[in-house]
Amino acid sequence: MISTKQKIVTVGWTYTSKCNLNCVHCYNSSTINHQDDELSLDDAIRVLEKLKDYGVQDLNYGGGENTMLPQFWTIANYAKELGFHQSLTTNGTIMTEDMADACAELFDDVGVSIDFHQAISNDKFRLSMNGGTFTKAVQAAKLLVKRKVNTEIVMCLNRLNCKPETLQGMIEMCEGIGVGSLRMNTFRPVGRGEYDKQLTLSPQELEGSYRFFFDKMSESKTTITTPDPLFSLLGGQYMTDTGCPCGKTSMRIQSNGDVTPCVFMPLSAGNILKDSIEDIANSELFQRFQHQEPVGKCSICPRWNICRGGCIGRKWALNGSFDGPDPLCWWEPGMAMGILPELVNPTSYNIHERYLCTFYFPIEAQPVAVVV
Repeated sequence: MISTKQKIVTVGWTYTSKCNLNCVHCYNSSTINHQDDELSLDDAIRVLEKLKDYGVQDLNYGGGENTMLPQFWTIANYAKELGFHQSLTTNGTIMTEDMADACAELFDDVGVSIDFHQAISNDKFRLSMNGGTFTKAVQAAKLLVKRKVNTEIVMCLNRLNCKPETLQGMIEMCEGIGVGSLRMNTFRPVGRGEYDKQLTLSPQELEGSYRFFFDKMSESKTTITTPDPLFSLLGGQYMTDTGCPCGKTSMRIQSNGDVTPCVFMPLSAGNILKDSIEDIANSELFQRFQHQEPVGKCSICPRWNICRGGCIGRKWALNGSFDGPDPLCWWEPGMAMGILPELVNPTSYNIHERYLCTFYFPIEAQPVAVVV
C-alpha cells in the first residue's frame, strides 16, 4: 500500500486560460482572451527547471486550450528534453496533422474532451462561435490514434449524460475511434460551472454510472486502477492509493503561477515563481488535504482506510468544507458494500492516476502507460 504521506510527483499546469470554446461547465472559466498576468515563456522555462530540481516526474497541461499558443510547443519540447512524462488535455478543435505529429513526439498520452456521443448535444454543451465542436474533436482523436498516440476521450460526467444509454453510446463512439480509454471527471460547480449547479450528480446518479461501468468491467474480467475513492465502494482492484491524491502526490499551477492542491479549487498556497515547492507542499492548505480525519458517517464506514472521505475538491465545491464524507457518497450506515478492493501499487500508470479523482474505463485490453 502506498503511504498517504508522499512527495509531489505529478503537476497539472494551466499554462493559459485562453480558449476558443465557452463550455458551460468549465472549471477554469476560460475565455478567448488570455489573462494579463499569465506566465511568460521565460517564466515557464524557470518553472520547468524548478519542478525538475524538486523531483516532479509527470506534467499534465490543461486549463485553457494550450495548443492555441505557439510558445506552448517550445515549453513541451523543453520539458521533454528534461525528461518529464507529459500529458495533454485538449478540446481538439484546432488539431492539425502537424500538431498531431508533435503530440506523438512529445506526449505519453493525450486526452480529447467529448461529453456526448451525439453532435447536437455535445456542441450545445461545449459552446463555440462556429459550431462543429463534436466533429472536430472526433477528427482530432482519429489523427492521434493514427499516429499510435495513447489517446483517451475525456468526459465531464454530469446529470445530463449519466444515463446508461448515453454511457453506452460513449463507449461505442470510443470503440469506433479506436482510443484506449474513456476517462471521466465528475462535474464540480466551480469556475463557470458554479452558475450551473443543476449539472451536479446526485449520489444515486453517480452510483448508477459507476455500477454501469463496474458491471461491464466485471463481465470482461478487466482490472484497472482508478484514483476516485468512491469507486472503491464497489470492490475490485481499482485503487492505487488511499483517498484523494490531490495535495499528496499532485498539485496544480494556475496560469499566473499560483499553486493549489486541486484543479477544482482556486485557493492558492503560494506562487511557483516566488515560493519553494517544499513550502507550498507544507502549507496549511496542502496540510488540510494530506491529513483527513473521519467525520460523520465516515467514522463508522468500513472503507475509511481506503476512501479517506473521498474527493476533497468535491467537498469544497459542494459544501465549502475540507472534511466530512464526499457529498456524492451513496453509502449510508447499514448498507451492504461490495467486496473489499485490493490495493495495488503498479509499476505502470496513467499520469492522471496520481493527479486527481478521476475514473478510467478501458476501451482496449489495457491502455499504454508510462513505465517506471
